[in-house]
Amino acid sequence: MSDHKHTVRLRAHHLLCMHGFQGKGYSDLFVRRLREIIDLLNDDPDQIIEIIHAVDDICLYCPHAGGDGLCDHETKVSDYDEKALDFFGIREGCADFRKLKERVDDDLSAEELYKICPDCQWLDLCLESFKEET
Repeated sequence: MSDHKHTVRLRAHHLLCMHGFQGKGYSDLFVRRLREIIDLLNDDPDQIIEIIHAVDDICLYCPHAGGDGLCDHETKVSDYDEKALDFFGIREGCADFRKLKERVDDDLSAEELYKICPDCQWLDLCLESFKEET
């Protein structure tokens, strides 16, 4: 296990967003931040991450991130988080990134994504990642 200066904090559903990321987002800063986190974790997948139910490290430049640690769309994204937690079979707290990434890579399907986040504005972009894998 490597030595980490900072534990990456993620909402559970952001593990799915990372899989479907197509280089687009709310702003250039947001896209850059998401790319940095994806690269950081992919470069060192043995990292332990912290799964949280609040604004996380990806949300830093999201226009919906509230100063109270909650998203402006908290009800909707909390629902995504709960469904993602069920998909992964985990709860909030520390988790092994490699195992979660393997679960996404091996078991996430377009049908499952529809179940977890059916009304997400980015769903069509995420679904493109499944077309590329076939």
